[in-house]
Amino acid sequence: MTSAFNPEQYKITTRAQWEDAAEAWHRWGPVIEDWLADATERMLDAARVTGGSRVLDVAAGAGGQSIAAARRAGAGGYVLATDISPTILEYASKAASNAGLSTIATQELDGERLDVEEGGFDAVISRVGLIYFPDQQAALSGMLRALRPGGRLSAVVYSTADRNGFFAIPVGIIRRRAQLPPPVAGQPGPFSLGAPGVVEAALVAAGFRDVAVETVPSPVRMASSADCVAFERESFGALHQMLSGLSESDREDAWRDRPGPRPVAGRVCRPVRDARRVRRSVMRNGSVGTAVRAPELPSRLPRPVTLAIWRAAPTGSEIRSVPSTTSRARPSGGSTSRSSERPESASPP
Repeated sequence: MTSAFNPEQYKITTRAQWEDAAEAWHRWGPVIEDWLADATERMLDAARVTGGSRVLDVAAGAGGQSIAAARRAGAGGYVLATDISPTILEYASKAASNAGLSTIATQELDGERLDVEEGGFDAVISRVGLIYFPDQQAALSGMLRALRPGGRLSAVVYSTADRNGFFAIPVGIIRRRAQLPPPVAGQPGPFSLGAPGVVEAALVAAGFRDVAVETVPSPVRMASSADCVAFERESFGALHQMLSGLSESDREDAWRDRPGPRPVAGRVCRPVRDARRVRRSVMRNGSVGTAVRAPELPSRLPRPVTLAIWRAAPTGSEIRSVPSTTSRARPSGGSTSRSSERPESASPP
């Protein structure tokens, strides 16, 4: 008999798993930034992050997109990077310092309880984080409350499972191995906002207007299938969480499982035939994402993601981004308490 979903226990487990995966997520940072580069730029475009912008980054992780936002906002701007995992925020703070950026602050916060200044931000961004909130309406309402009138929210979320083999195949194998029930509508998960119309409806319900969604192909390119599987295995907290109920030997078996006629490494992560040639091509084109699907070009790996406020989605993995502006009326529920305290790691201009 399947136990009922417990959102508070889920968040406790999520925090613990990201505490465990923080080092790997940081270590794989160059791969992540290459993978999500195009989606991140489109997200920041949609949020209209420019010189002097004050930006709230929700579920910031190791802070790659926080750094990109801070560079756009310049010396007169301010970025507050928040996450439920204090360890991963330590990596974000170090990355900002190494980049010579003093306008990024970090603060441990539950994304559903955004204890920040009301109307204190020009833009709110979230890259592959909103999908994992048990109460997405509470999170969106808190983001709306943090925005000034006319401010914009832009998020990146995964598209549908069939367009995100990079993530969908291991999730399917683990779900079967761990005997986990199929995902239920309304519960958190990688594809919880991927179906057509779901993101739009969620944003409108929270009080946003002028909502648009864009799909951004974001193929994952790596030197070998083994590297790709190592990346997924080491750095994805969501996969760690799904495997947590299995013994160590059963977890090992899950990673060796076959989704069909080929093992995970062959199905999910196709190696680039000539990594150097592909890398040069990417540099010339000035874009990481392409419209080519992994099945059509076996040498490229699919990526996951879909945005929630302006549009961004990967191929084989997709990102959707949705640009949305705040409405004049505040939502009737899901508000959070206000705090005028500033994090000590940085002060706003």
